[in-house]
Amino acid sequence: MENLNKISTAMGKTIQVDVEHCGLCAAHARQCRSLQKYIMNEQPDTDLVCRAGRRGSFEVIINGMLVHSKLQTQAFPSQDDILQRVKNVHAGLPPNYVKAENICTLM
Repeated sequence: MENLNKISTAMGKTIQVDVEHCGLCAAHARQCRSLQKYIMNEQPDTDLVCRAGRRGSFEVIINGMLVHSKLQTQAFPSQDDILQRVKNVHAGLPPNYVKAENICTLM
């Protein structure tokens, strides 16, 4: 599978990023649109699609591989971490799972 990813990217195919976000939360939709704009500006050969999904979700899938799950981590990924995973795939490497950002705690 890894070699298949290398071949696909080398042939200039678009990198597919799918983001499932909470359909009930406007903030999740804004977060997804912000990520979409950032990734597509930095890596134009990327197709990032936002779609409403499960409550509380912000699941990021790159070329069919889950790289971040807010349902599991309770946190959003950083945009830079997602961009790095997209760049990895572009270079023919596996995207790998993203660690979550620290959760904000108010004192």
